[in-house]
Amino acid sequence: MSKQLSEEQLETALEMLAVGINGVGREKESLFLAKLCLVLANQLGDIDLLEWAIDQATVDLM
Repeated sequence: MSKQLSEEQLETALEMLAVGINGVGREKESLFLAKLCLVLANQLGDIDLLEWAIDQATVDLM
């Protein structure tokens, strides 16, 4: 995986996510995040990279 966001861009992304989550409300937070993941997965266009990202996201959560 070669293309990465800068620290500043990651902070901006976190803020954008927080605004999106707050906008849909707590009751729709999971649905919003699932839909966002599907949109991003489709744009990514690489099932192996998606699998890697899911593995990374679950580290220390399971």
